Order: sequence, then C-alpha cells, then structure tokens
Amino acid sequence: MNSGIISQYGFLYQRLYYFLTILEKANTELTFTYEGKDDINISHNDSISMVRIPNEKYIQVKSGNVSPEVFCKIIGNWMLDYDENIEHKAVFENGIKFSISLEEFIQWVKNGHDKKKNSIVKRNYQLFQLNNYDYEQKASHLFNNYKTEELGIDNIESRITEQFVRDYCEDILEYDKAKEKRCEMLISLLNNEVDNSIKEKKPCIISYPKLMSLIGTVKESISDNNYEVNITEIKKSLQKNAETIVNENKTREVEQLKKVSSNNEFIIREIVNELIYKDFRDVYKDIKELKISNIEQIAKSNYDNALFSFTNDPTPKEIFNKTVNTEISNSFMPRGPMYNRGCYTFLTGENIDEELQITWSIYENE
Repeated sequence: MNSGIISQYGFLYQRLYYFLTILEKANTELTFTYEGKDDINISHNDSISMVRIPNEKYIQVKSGNVSPEVFCKIIGNWMLDYDENIEHKAVFENGIKFSISLEEFIQWVKNGHDKKKNSIVKRNYQLFQLNNYDYEQKASHLFNNYKTEELGIDNIESRITEQFVRDYCEDILEYDKAKEKRCEMLISLLNNEVDNSIKEKKPCIISYPKLMSLIGTVKESISDNNYEVNITEIKKSLQKNAETIVNENKTREVEQLKKVSSNNEFIIREIVNELIYKDFRDVYKDIKELKISNIEQIAKSNYDNALFSFTNDPTPKEIFNKTVNTEISNSFMPRGPMYNRGCYTFLTGENIDEELQITWSIYENE
C-alpha cells in the first residue's frame, strides 16, 4: 500500500481517538490537546504548559502493526519527559504480538550510543549515561504503571456515535438519522479545529467551554424541527464523493448532466448539490414521507411547466436552466439554491418513480 495513504490513515486513526477521548471524558476540569507533548494530552485546566499535576495523561496512538522498535520508541518518548505524576497510555489498533521486558528496553537504550544525535534512542542513551541508576528506576516505574488499549477504527467510530447520542441528542425524539447527522457535524467541526491549528503550526486545544460551544452549534442546527448546516463545510466534505461518482460514470444523474454540458466541474458541482439534498432527505424521509413527497412533486411540476413554456424544441441546456432556476416553494426544505438544484438532479436518478423522473433531453438518444 502507498506509504502516503498509510500515513494519512494513521492521522485519521489518531484524530478519531482524540475525538472519542474528548467525548468520553469531557468535564469542566479537563482540557484535551492534540499533538502537544504527546499524540494526545489530557490536562487539568491551566496545566498544558510547564505545570505538572497529578493525573495528567499522555496518550500514544498507533494504527497498523507495531514493531518492538516502535514500542521502545513509545516508552523512550515518555522517558524524555518523565514525571511520576503523569499517567501514560498506548492505544494500538491491532494490539501488540510481543512483550518487551524492562531489561530489553534498557538494552535498546544502550544500543543508542551510535545513533543520530536527535533520535529518541540517542537522547535516552544520553540520559542513561548521566545517571543510569536513576534512569532505570524511572523506567521501572513507567513499565509497572503504563496502560494499553487495543481498539479498531470501527469500534472508535461506533463509540463516538454512542457517546454523542447518549449525551447530546436527548432532545431528538423522532428522527434517529438526525442524531447521526448531528454527530457527523460535530466531527466536521472538530476536524476544522485540528486543521486550523495545524495551519498555525500549533497544538489543537479543546477546552470544555469550546466543546460546549461546538455542541451548541450542532444542536441548534439539526433537530426534529430544523435542519440547517454549514453549506461551505458540507460541500467540502462531499466534494470527493461527487468526484468519485462522476469519474465512475455509472449513474443516470451523471449521464443526464453530460447531456447538458461536458464540463466536468459543472457535473461535479451539480452532483455535490444532489448529495446535499440527499443528506437532508435521508434525515426525514421515513417520518416525514409526505412532506418529502410534496417537495418532489412541486419540483416535477416545475419541470413540466418549463417544458411547456418552450415554443420550439429546446436543448438539454435550455431545459436544465429553465427548470433549476425555478424555485421549489416549500417551507419544509432548507433554503438555498444547492437544495433546489440538488432536488432536480435527484429526480433524474435511475430509481425514481416514473411519474416523478425527469430528463434533460426531450429526445431519448440525444
């Protein structure tokens, strides 16, 4: 597998565990840091800098298979910033298939004498040389007290959803899908926080007030009676899906859009609009089937009226423009041209009822 993909997967795994840690341990006294002194730090408020307090926790997160060398580097990294008051934990996607004794770790440190100056093992070797008795005592304490957890990425995702739904969806009584969408929105917002911190070349820090602010945003945006998402963010998240759909070229929607224009950017943009509409539709279709049906009936009526308005045979582009520029007047559907255009594209799909299905060409083989 491509090494770049493996690296990206590792970052995804680490991020998801960071989000899980935040949700499962959130309280007013704790602050959560991504890529601070370790992969993940859990600190009491005001303890992120140089202050040491009991029960601060350092967490190393490793996807894939871990070798004895990598395991020793984890222990060695903790030793470089050793404090007996710090709790240490390693999270492994696939567990570890070996055991490393304290004696084997110390031998690994001793073998670091000829390694690169800034490597973890060489820096540990230098500490060992300064006071080998003190170093071994600290390493012994670490070996006797660190914890490990084996956790697959699917389990992380399911625990995130379960924890979030349990704590922050008590107000959603009708639409289970809305709970999932609300959780997805929070993950998107948390990802933005990490991305923005990386752009500024600093650790991402999520405090309890910050988390509650994000929770407030998603609760206000998605509920039994409201669906209002950040269109800019949802477009970003759906862009890759749309590109895949267009490149595979297997859906009727893509086929129909190609009749309108061969411009790939146009086709991808309209498929993104369809995915935005479907994102909304999926939340409510099972409970509010009649309301969804009314939206799509209005859209089909608008299409029929557009066709009727032409005195000569229209081109697919003319039919498309006339149709999608006609607003679907329905108070239940979120406002915005993306939902409007997305609904029309959705109705060009293969599995749409004959009475609702639309086409951008009046000639079947055009």
